[in-house]
Amino acid sequence: MPDFGDAFLQEVWETGGEVFEHGYVELIRDASGSLALLDSRPKKVIDDDARTYVTPELHASINEVLVLPTEPVRCGPTTKLFEKICEVFLEYGFPVDQANLFAHFAVSTWFTDVLPIAPCLLIAGPRPEAHLSLRLLNCLVRHGLRIADVNSSILKCTPLHVQPTLLIGHLQQSMYRLVAMSVYPDSYVPLQDGWVDLYCAKAAYAGITIADGLAGEPILTVNLSPCRKRLPVISSATRQAITANFQPRLLDYRLRYSGAVRNSDFDVPTLPSSLRILAQALGSCVVEAPELQTNIPELLGGQQELLGADNWVESQRVALEALLRHCHGDPTSCRVGVGQIADTVAMIRKNSEETSKIKPKLMGHLIRTLGFSPKRDTQGYAFFLTDDVRRRIHKLARAYEVEVAANAGMSCSYCAETAEADS
Repeated sequence: MPDFGDAFLQEVWETGGEVFEHGYVELIRDASGSLALLDSRPKKVIDDDARTYVTPELHASINEVLVLPTEPVRCGPTTKLFEKICEVFLEYGFPVDQANLFAHFAVSTWFTDVLPIAPCLLIAGPRPEAHLSLRLLNCLVRHGLRIADVNSSILKCTPLHVQPTLLIGHLQQSMYRLVAMSVYPDSYVPLQDGWVDLYCAKAAYAGITIADGLAGEPILTVNLSPCRKRLPVISSATRQAITANFQPRLLDYRLRYSGAVRNSDFDVPTLPSSLRILAQALGSCVVEAPELQTNIPELLGGQQELLGADNWVESQRVALEALLRHCHGDPTSCRVGVGQIADTVAMIRKNSEETSKIKPKLMGHLIRTLGFSPKRDTQGYAFFLTDDVRRRIHKLARAYEVEVAANAGMSCSYCAETAEADS
């Protein structure tokens, strides 16, 4: 009888990628667009391994839309790579804070297998802007897979073993619990044919507002505003160019730094538990970039407040009305403190018999979601009403359909300029 040795003892294992102590196995597309594996392990390690890694068997439709890198290309310094990712979102009109948040999420998806939690991002706001952000993210995240909706039937057909980042066009409130559970490793749930591990990175559009039910969960949230100009169209060629530019570099970044991410001791102990573990995940993924890590507490500072705010869209609208009043006030007063805006909002709400209040801290976060960046000075947080800032306030007020007092509008050159641009 022929001696086959240990050939039959090895387990055939479909993989989306693994990083080991000695080398890696990674799923890519070759020059023809077919699935292929990069295997850098020494031959002895391969021979001694109990598993034989192979490319996954995917349905043709999934294979067609699953975003994969080609062979790695040198990523360069972390800070530079991060800045380039931010520029993708800035170019399409997203404010700096949102671009930074999207960049942190995109980078972290490349390390889901070595993080304490799976990166998860919920997007609220107008649907067109949300879908624009999801299309851009699809070019940047690891193994991006766009799906219109998510439920148990869809999950049954999703190749979770290839470690996808799911980009969900609309997340029903009934699926919040499942999303919250699956940010933690070993998130097994029973489906029709057995148990499935739902642990993977996810970004989803949650509607105009994020409903209650996610407070205290380690989930990123971003509240988008209406686009300040004509919503851009991303052509297929542009998306392919972004993908071809960043996917090989982010793969190289993953291969270089997976060990460093796994062993990172980054921590922000002053944050609440859920935000602390989220900060650990995001901070550990920006290797050799302490300035990016330093910004993470401020980036996460408004997450819980915004998630718990009642009707943040209406709150933004009132904040814009307050900003307009300051624009139409004393023309010689350029500095506007965040506390002043909160006081003006309180006056507006009192006049409309609205009793709830917006705290100055939350007001600062709301202002940032509108694309403004208050800075701290000797008197607290504030920003200055430059010509550009005044124009932006007027354009946003127009987009949110904020009413302008007739006497102010008649004498305001910015109101006239905005109305003429829309006519």
